[in-house]
Amino acid sequence: MSWLRKSREWLREEMTKTNARWGYIFENHYLHLITALLLAILVALFINFTDRSIGSVWWWNMLFDSFIGVLTFLIAIFIWWTEMSHEWESRLPKKLDVDFMGRDEKGAWVKVMRCENAPLFAEQDIRAWAQQVGRQMNNNDYLEFFPYIDYSPADLCKEEEGGWHLHYSVKMYLLKEPSKLDKEKMKTQFYLWRQVDTDELFEGSWEIRNDNM
Repeated sequence: MSWLRKSREWLREEMTKTNARWGYIFENHYLHLITALLLAILVALFINFTDRSIGSVWWWNMLFDSFIGVLTFLIAIFIWWTEMSHEWESRLPKKLDVDFMGRDEKGAWVKVMRCENAPLFAEQDIRAWAQQVGRQMNNNDYLEFFPYIDYSPADLCKEEEGGWHLHYSVKMYLLKEPSKLDKEKMKTQFYLWRQVDTDELFEGSWEIRNDNM
């Protein structure tokens, strides 16, 4: 069944991401892990070897206190795991896809330009960097934009070489069509910039527009 296959694929992907996070933590914070493990072992030994004959009330109070301590410890581990995951993601390379939307003859929004896998320094630079990319695609001629954009949260993507990167997507809406592009081609196609090689060079090509967005 399709839902079962999708569930397995999702689970496999999440396990791969979790393994990558653990790999980062073991490499950069292994002392924290060793300390946490030693503390957990000491707590377990203390509970196991405590003389239970020393008053049942005292023993149950001690057990309750130990339970609260372990629970607090687990919550701290969860918070630490979340922080380490965010730290790992923040250090990953970032890439950006930008769709530049314009009006067609019927007034509907259509894709007129697209740039894929543009390197991105920081999430807060998305708007300015997308505008700069659009200008470069338009032979460094100025583009006018509406003040709003469509922004998609980052996706964690695995690369063919085995690494990871954060992938962002954004749509920019043009007030006017790009002045330096072929207006006849823009009626049925969009101009695509795509990375050619690992040297970060981009080449342009015209692609058939199959949808309205």
